[in-house]
Amino acid sequence: MRSPNVHVLGGLDRRLVAPGPAARFETVRTGLAVVLGIRLALRHWSAAAAIPDPLFRRAFAVAWLPSVPPGWLLNVVAVAGVVGAMAVVARMSPRIGFVVAWLALLFVAGVWGSAGKIMHNDVLLLLTAVPFVVAKGGTANTRDGADRSVADGWPPRAALMIIAAVYFIAGVQKLHHSGLDWISGDNMAWVLRQGAAGAASPFPGLARSIANAPPLPFLIVVGSIVFELAAPLMLWWRRGRIPFAVGAACLHGAIWLTIGLDYYGWILTVAAVAVPLGRPIQHRKKPA
Repeated sequence: MRSPNVHVLGGLDRRLVAPGPAARFETVRTGLAVVLGIRLALRHWSAAAAIPDPLFRRAFAVAWLPSVPPGWLLNVVAVAGVVGAMAVVARMSPRIGFVVAWLALLFVAGVWGSAGKIMHNDVLLLLTAVPFVVAKGGTANTRDGADRSVADGWPPRAALMIIAAVYFIAGVQKLHHSGLDWISGDNMAWVLRQGAAGAASPFPGLARSIANAPPLPFLIVVGSIVFELAAPLMLWWRRGRIPFAVGAACLHGAIWLTIGLDYYGWILTVAAVAVPLGRPIQHRKKPA
């Protein structure tokens, strides 16, 4: 008799590699390519060339670099990545274009994050895109929603699992490092006051008002922890995927409004994956 764990893992494996429609594969890959292109286009990456060599603490992705790369090289890589993303959208060698866009963001974001504290703005996007970097799907006729294959089915589902895992781990890490004090303590009120005192917050008055209203920081903490820990359950249930994308937009949007941390890349990444997988698949009838 097989153990329940084997049964659960076997069922998960079967769901992951079940055939899926080529149209959905292309929709998710194109959406992620658009997010890659936006991230590459909207940041002045050459500014990272000003990092002094003593402060250049190489992130894992760029550990092979001997020193800070010149600004022109960062710009060239970013432009190449944007061109790759555009190739995906235009369906011109989309597989190669996606790999180029992903490698470009991995490089420039790695350099940008090597100035001390590793930035997490692009972590979710880079991880979620990995299944499409190695996938060989998208070769079927994407105009026919009935075309299904394993190669087209597993990458979108794997991307969804990565999103669920990242949010779940974020919630677990808060409880691991701070325990229940993260929920019951004054961490959130302190964070809001610090954010209001900085220059990044677009609405410091709003941050201070929430921090000074005792029930609100507590409710925000509880809501964020529940949202992160429940991510695997919400994304497992198809009807919960679009609400999850809306919840991610609300969570990260509120963080930006109060303390100025800009995680729009996470919002777009979740939407690019969860929304297409949250819609029911339309099976087209073949003509008689």
